[in-house]
Amino acid sequence: EQAIKAAVSDYYKKKGIDPEPIVGTVPECTSCSCG
Repeated sequence: EQAIKAAVSDYYKKKGIDPEPIVGTVPECTSCSCG
């Protein structure tokens, strides 16, 4: 579930949209390959 939120958050960030209202606060993950 955390990976999905991170992926959605990253998707919105790339589009220049603040992801917080959509997915809530997502802690920055450094251990996964979504960065």
